[in-house]
Amino acid sequence: MGKFPLLKVAVIGAVLFANQFATLVIFPFLPFMIHDFYPDTPKSQLGPYAGILGSAFSFGSFMGSIWWGKTSDKHGRRIVMLCGLCGTLLASFLFGLSTNFPQAVLYRFAWGALNGNIGACKTYLSEICEEAHQAKAFSVIGLAAGVGRLIGPVTGAFLAHPAEEFPRIFGSVTLFKNHPYFLPCAVGSAMTLLCLVLAYLYLEESLPSIVQNRQQLRKMGSGTDVFKSVVSHANEDDQGDIGGEIGNYRRKVSKRTSTSQLMDMSITELVDDGKDRQHAQAYEVKKSYPLPIDDHSQQNSEDISADSIESRTLLSHEQSNSSDIAYLDVATTPTPRSVLALARDQYIGKSTAIYGLLALGHIVVQEVVPLYFLTSAAEHGLNFNATDMGQMLLYAAPAQILSQVFLFPYFSTKYGYKRVYQYGLAAYLIGLILTPEIHRFSPPRPGNDLALHRSSSDNNTYLFSSAHYIILPSVLFALANAAAAMSFTATFVLISNSSPAHERGAANGVGQTYASLGRIIGPLLGGWLFAWSERNGMNWPFDFHFVWYVVSVIIITGIWICSRLPDAVNHKLSA
Repeated sequence: MGKFPLLKVAVIGAVLFANQFATLVIFPFLPFMIHDFYPDTPKSQLGPYAGILGSAFSFGSFMGSIWWGKTSDKHGRRIVMLCGLCGTLLASFLFGLSTNFPQAVLYRFAWGALNGNIGACKTYLSEICEEAHQAKAFSVIGLAAGVGRLIGPVTGAFLAHPAEEFPRIFGSVTLFKNHPYFLPCAVGSAMTLLCLVLAYLYLEESLPSIVQNRQQLRKMGSGTDVFKSVVSHANEDDQGDIGGEIGNYRRKVSKRTSTSQLMDMSITELVDDGKDRQHAQAYEVKKSYPLPIDDHSQQNSEDISADSIESRTLLSHEQSNSSDIAYLDVATTPTPRSVLALARDQYIGKSTAIYGLLALGHIVVQEVVPLYFLTSAAEHGLNFNATDMGQMLLYAAPAQILSQVFLFPYFSTKYGYKRVYQYGLAAYLIGLILTPEIHRFSPPRPGNDLALHRSSSDNNTYLFSSAHYIILPSVLFALANAAAAMSFTATFVLISNSSPAHERGAANGVGQTYASLGRIIGPLLGGWLFAWSERNGMNWPFDFHFVWYVVSVIIITGIWICSRLPDAVNHKLSA
């Protein structure tokens, strides 16, 4: 067993944290930002604007995820992560400078569309870790999300309107007067910039075809000096060229291309996408001077079968009257399938579908929980106020962090990722069914009317009353979210394990697309179902229980589809 790649995993965790932080830092001030855009609009009519702005990110991610996934399969995971971080940095910065609603929507959409680093990070983790280390490595995803959930909203609420909240420090700064929400966004951008530097310095490419080609070229350089000789002569000689030939098709490679650039090339950069990559591949270097070829490496390239393309890298030599030709069979992959073919694949299709279903169900719950808990006791709610909701959401973060650090690695090693997904959703399902019944076990917050904050009289009995109406709902919500987080992490591993290396990025892109679609539909579905069930006047199960039962059906569907996956998805797919 190899060593656990701690540094790389830590950098990936930092990248994911920066992404989560920058995303969540805006939510505490989002309603106030919209109100500033439309000061004459009644607060009760700001809901549609909040929905549009909230879903713009998911819509952008829906549009861009597959493209980023395919790009990572062609050009590498590292470059996609770096581009995604740049996109997050720029979009977060500009969002804080928005002066009107259309601008804010545009920047949020671009934020999602340019953010290809989430899927790339999952793919990268799968490729840098041996199977024995997968559980530990992938737990960093949930860990980063939990820390981001813990710190992001607090930062956003604390730093909004700095000129008013901290007049001695920022009161004279015109930028913060004109753009009261820029500071928290700028903090998010600064953290993203730091992670961008870390990723650039410490993350190496993990795409197998690039890694294999780099290793072979280095091996050749140290053994026969072919590669060094070619590059050296190409840099010195103004005549001749270095050409890349795949089958009968040639793409010129600049003779000034450096050794490191050639080592980073994947086969997809040397092949015309329209040509058949199932046949033997050859990289031809032709010069007007003799190349020092090792006789022991000669082999007829016609003997190479399509089945062996993935791992074979051979060097052959042919003599001609005019030139010496060296053939290097570069590590390559079969032709990637279409998105539709991936979605219909019995492994990739099911593993990405259960991710999308979980994302749909989870976002509906995130939408409905505040609505239900804020509902008055007369309507079977808990009469929470905004402070209560904030505390309950805050308590959920440590539970998620602890579950990712300790429980997920243990259960996935013991039972496998497929079972972790199912068991996690089973626990989440119990939480969903209990939530509309919690008013029977936990008394509502004292008071008849919905309040934004506690009154002074509430504060006098806070410790005593919180034990009655905050603790039990918080524990239930925290445990349910921790279970869902473990199921989310399990799906990330299942998707990667279901995919061959040359389609792993695209498969993660399909999963991200499904999840984004769920996060677009979910808030609309949840809000509509909750409102309908509250006003329809019907009896159980179509009363206030109905929305929870609909989500339960979604979760049960995910569990059933997961059961159709073979147990082989608990292990990496061999190349």
